[in-house]
Amino acid sequence: MHFEAIKTKQERKFLSNNIIKAFEERKEVDLRDSFLETLNIAQSIKDKGGQTFLVGGSVRDLFFNKLPKDFDLEVYRLSGDEIKETLKDYKISEVGSNFGGLKLFLDNGLDIDVSLPRKDNKTEQGHKGFSIETNPNLSFE
Repeated sequence: MHFEAIKTKQERKFLSNNIIKAFEERKEVDLRDSFLETLNIAQSIKDKGGQTFLVGGSVRDLFFNKLPKDFDLEVYRLSGDEIKETLKDYKISEVGSNFGGLKLFLDNGLDIDVSLPRKDNKTEQGHKGFSIETNPNLSFE
């Protein structure tokens, strides 16, 4: 789900308010706060020239009118270093950095995964036989 694909501020506000309301009705305050922080992160990345997509299970859950358990973002047009600089106010784990991923830890104990676009290439047999190339300028398609 591309944050900028929702064209008008009114449409974005309507969607956000409905998701926030659903979290509050189910007393999922931590998830509500994580969603709001996800929106803040997307805006910070956009302000630096990046483009953010909501990806993973949260998109599926929202599509089926379920509440997501967490949020995953994929960031285009910013390098890993630029993302880290943009999000330097968060506690960041680079555990997945070999795969183009970072984990942001929020004050409420939840986390948000942030990844760069990447290409996986099979180099040999087995589950470890591949190479990964991250590229913030890959096409989304």
